[in-house]
Amino acid sequence: MAIRDADYQKIAKFSRSEDVALINAYVSITCDPVIGKYQQCKEFWSQIKTEYKATSRSDPVRTTKSLQTRVSTLKREIKRYVSHIRGCFRNMPSGFTLETAYSICQLDYEEYPKYGNTWRHDDVFQILKNYTLRNSIQRFMIVKQ
Repeated sequence: MAIRDADYQKIAKFSRSEDVALINAYVSITCDPVIGKYQQCKEFWSQIKTEYKATSRSDPVRTTKSLQTRVSTLKREIKRYVSHIRGCFRNMPSGFTLETAYSICQLDYEEYPKYGNTWRHDDVFQILKNYTLRNSIQRFMIVKQ
């Protein structure tokens, strides 16, 4: 069955504020010990969609599938960025502040021909970085006890 042009409505691209709201919802639901990530997929994404709608101030209607795809895309781009940053940090001379090192690595990432575009997910990167750090600390505390 072919989709007719009249039935197809192109959904607008996600804005930065939508990305931040979506990742915040994802992290919030994943980190919540009561809700957690160990539940049925449909329930998990329903919770994320509800949280996203509550915090996002955007006009476009987003389907669950579009939210799943966007989270997957953001996580993939962040993972690629982190792998580039790690290599850059290893080769960084001592004496640089953390902010300077990140700035240099970000410029290097943008100039790298394989990626070749401007890094626009810094807010999302910071959220996921803090989420990963928080999970690492929690796992360490559980093992330590």
